[in-house]
Amino acid sequence: MLYIHIGLHKTGSTFLQFCLDANRRRLARHGYVYPYIADDRYYRFQHVVLARAIAAGDIEFPAQIVRDGFAAAGNVILSAERLAPISARHENTLARWLDLCRQGGRGVKAIVYLRRQDLYAQSLYRHAVRAPETRLTLTFQDFLAQRRPRLDYWTMLQPWYRLVGPGNLVVRPYEPGQWQGNDLLADFLHAIGLADAKRLKVPRSPANRSYNARMVELLRLTNPSRDKAAQQRFLKLVETALPEDWVFETRGERSSYLSPEEQRSFMAAYEKTNALIASHWLGRADGILFREPLDEVDRRPDLSAGAIRALQDRLARSSIDVQLAHAG
Repeated sequence: MLYIHIGLHKTGSTFLQFCLDANRRRLARHGYVYPYIADDRYYRFQHVVLARAIAAGDIEFPAQIVRDGFAAAGNVILSAERLAPISARHENTLARWLDLCRQGGRGVKAIVYLRRQDLYAQSLYRHAVRAPETRLTLTFQDFLAQRRPRLDYWTMLQPWYRLVGPGNLVVRPYEPGQWQGNDLLADFLHAIGLADAKRLKVPRSPANRSYNARMVELLRLTNPSRDKAAQQRFLKLVETALPEDWVFETRGERSSYLSPEEQRSFMAAYEKTNALIASHWLGRADGILFREPLDEVDRRPDLSAGAIRALQDRLARSSIDVQLAHAG
């Protein structure tokens, strides 16, 4: 069987990929291959290079990776969160690739983790503002306006449902309370038919902590002054010079760009399609996909000009010069 973990972004994909990479030999003893792509040293722990090749129309190279995997074991695991979003534009190419992968009677299953839309959008936004490759300058509301149609998971999953067929698309909510043993790795292993997580080691992967909303807002306002290399240097400098609570979201707490009323209104737009997913892929008569409750208290941070100026002053005392610009 070919198991394809298609994402999404910001749903623990990097953690799972580090675990799979660190346990290649243990997985092989259970009859599972997690392919190593020697020509892609930077992304050796995942398979984004395969997604890029497929998007470029090259299906032979990704198919050969799968064939080589099957030559070594009965099951092959691929993981690349970019496979989910490219399906809408490259469904025919993906179909031709999967036809090659199925040669010899092999089956294909796709696994996807879905995060509650309001939380997912906010996580994507923080990343897009922070990431050196994007350095977003849009406000959250403008970003949300652009993203709303792409947060309809029912529509997004249709190409993959057509590609792998009934019974072969595994949909899992990205909520710890809904995972096997409240553990993401155990949940994923259960999804691929390998329920014994005790024999797999969990490596110390690079931390992927979220910046707090105030630091994200400062970045948004100053991003026009930095290119990719300058952003990389600036992030390293900030994380080194400032206390953690000035940079990162407090552990165990979660701020929000949306008020409780805005959360409810935002999630109401996806209520019907989320219910379809819960019924169709999870067999839930109640139609509930996400079980974590929406906020009852207002968690919006202070992003006023005064608050941002205070952060700028704190940076200046650490000898970090940053000039505010008009953005968004």
